[in-house]
Formats: sequence, C-alpha cells, structure tokens
Amino acid sequence: MTLEQQASDKAVFGDAWPSVKEWRELRAKHPFKGNGVDWLEEKIHLRKLEIVLIGECELTLPPETYPWDSLGRKTQVEWRRRTLARLGKERFRAGIKRRIRRLLTLNRWRE
Repeated sequence: MTLEQQASDKAVFGDAWPSVKEWRELRAKHPFKGNGVDWLEEKIHLRKLEIVLIGECELTLPPETYPWDSLGRKTQVEWRRRTLARLGKERFRAGIKRRIRRLLTLNRWRE
C-alpha cells in the first residue's frame, strides 16, 4: 500500500478500499505530535484502522516496501494493540483532566 492514491486503487484493494481511503485521509490530516482528547481519539481510530488493514486485509503499510510475512504481520498487529491499550488509558486521563478543567472554570457545557 502507498500513501498516495493511484488510479487503480479501488480495483486493487477491493473490499478493503473504504478502509484504505479512510486511513490515508486520517493519516494525512493527523499531526504527528499532539495531545488532548480529540487528538487521542483520532490516534485511536487510526490504530484501529491499521489493525484491520494489517490483520484482516493483510496489507503492508508504508514506509515498508515489501510485504510482511505472517510473523511480521502478527508482530505489527500486536504492537498496535498494545499502543491502542496505552492510548485508551491516556484518553481516559485526558477526559478526566478536561472535566476537571471545565468544572474549575465553570465552563461545564462548552466543548
């Protein structure tokens, strides 16, 4: 899989095309570094898409140029699952901090 869309992508990826397209769009707009609830939610969604693309669709993500073997694919999926668990904890803590900040500033209802 490449970062740039090709004319034949829809035919090449078949059923995986919607996920590939969504992953490319999210990856292009998602900043490499960030913090906060919204950034973490996007990062979690990106990792979930990657698990589907690697594990179920058996695609190789950039910057890799050669397909992963079954062990490499399993390793990549496990790395993303561990990252997903860590991001979930960070998201929980960020949500608590956001609520506390809203309560302290009497800005409970504003997003």
